[in-house]
Amino acid sequence: MAGMSLAALAQYLGLTKLVVIFRDDAWGAAFSQVFVQDFKGTTKTVRITPDLPDYASEVASASAAVDDFGADKQTGVVMLTFEAETVNIVSHMREHPSLAKVKMIGTWNFLQPGLLPPQAPPELGRFLASVGLLLVSGTVSFLSPQAKQLYANVKQQLGTEADYEILFGYDAAYLAMLSVLVAGSYNGEAIGKAILGVAATYHGLSGWKIMDENGDDIYQDWSVISIVEASPGNFSWVPVGTTTGGTVTMNP
Repeated sequence: MAGMSLAALAQYLGLTKLVVIFRDDAWGAAFSQVFVQDFKGTTKTVRITPDLPDYASEVASASAAVDDFGADKQTGVVMLTFEAETVNIVSHMREHPSLAKVKMIGTWNFLQPGLLPPQAPPELGRFLASVGLLLVSGTVSFLSPQAKQLYANVKQQLGTEADYEILFGYDAAYLAMLSVLVAGSYNGEAIGKAILGVAATYHGLSGWKIMDENGDDIYQDWSVISIVEASPGNFSWVPVGTTTGGTVTMNP
């Protein structure tokens, strides 16, 4: 439900006109489609072909679209891209005054070392901070004793610290197992029909797993994350709120 959460964040910020810059692959196209459906406003889209050496022309198109919207307080940019192209895109954005005037929102793909010093120049971080970049990233707001035990088991057996994604992996495997039992066979179609009903009654390590008709987790928790320059050239990502089921709650 990342698309719904990102749309809810945009509306919380008072944005009604958005330029959606998305990676033209299965992930980006699907995410963009869901976001546009959930967002209660006007959108223009800019496609980013993966693995190109430069995106100056695409950024120019995004800048023109922002200008068409008026580049006012109700206008923003949504970034649905991966680290490799994001660095290049943001570098070019700094050259367009209209893009520096509007807010930017995006996903967890910004939380990569290549976007901030020492891998990237501090000017990129300052630009992202200046446009008030806010991200949504998956999280688990409550750790049950079972979830804490899973973390401990991973640490003991593998010698590494697990992150929250392992909880989703555990729940996915458990849901699949339960759905096979309910379906009574290993037939994919039968399992697919069973899984929504099974999920509706399953509260896992990552939370309540009830899904919508598309198989998306309705009650997934998402952190809202901002970028802060604590000292010159020293940037960090700071949680500033949450969004669950399309409702945004910002920290006091």
